[in-house]
Amino acid sequence: MQNLLTPVQKQNIAVGRFVQPIKTFDDYAEDISKANTGSLNAQIEIGKIFIEAKEKLGKKEFNKLLKDGRVRYKKTQANKLIRCFKFKSDLEKSGQSTDQIQKLGIEKIDKIMGIEDTAKRKEIQDFTLSNDLSVSNLKKVIKKIDENENITPEQALELVKQEDHKPKEKVVAGIDLKQYVEQTEYLKLKEELEQLKQELMKFKN
Repeated sequence: MQNLLTPVQKQNIAVGRFVQPIKTFDDYAEDISKANTGSLNAQIEIGKIFIEAKEKLGKKEFNKLLKDGRVRYKKTQANKLIRCFKFKSDLEKSGQSTDQIQKLGIEKIDKIMGIEDTAKRKEIQDFTLSNDLSVSNLKKVIKKIDENENITPEQALELVKQEDHKPKEKVVAGIDLKQYVEQTEYLKLKEELEQLKQELMKFKN
């Protein structure tokens, strides 16, 4: 059992930062294990624990925590849950309903929280809810807006739809259909030309 304090914790104690009982590595591992009931709300609360553990344990110990048998979270997943908890906190601070968390889910919230501009983030958040965007379309809309910040989410979605419905040319052995037909016709004509040459040679002889 890892009950020893980390260097970060010892330093915090030395400067008097802790007024509450200090949690150890094992405390955080047990908290995460107990909180992991599988529900969305539980996952978001784990995000809160991750934030605290990362701050109190330090980066090195936090990475060890993620690999602990009682925790077993990939770093990318842990970061998603951290963003989800921050999203929930932002909603509560601004007086917005947290019901939208259930509608959006972890993956959509993660993509929305990756938008740095807060005004643009809110715009895309509302647009995602009102249009019930899939995770895939949300990613595409964000990409379109990153490429052209002057377009609206509505315009970005329209571009996505146009691209999705655009006929895709078939590919034959790594060559697009048009090129394949052109090469086939060329080879056919070349073969016919050779045959004509041979016929002419016979005629001359």
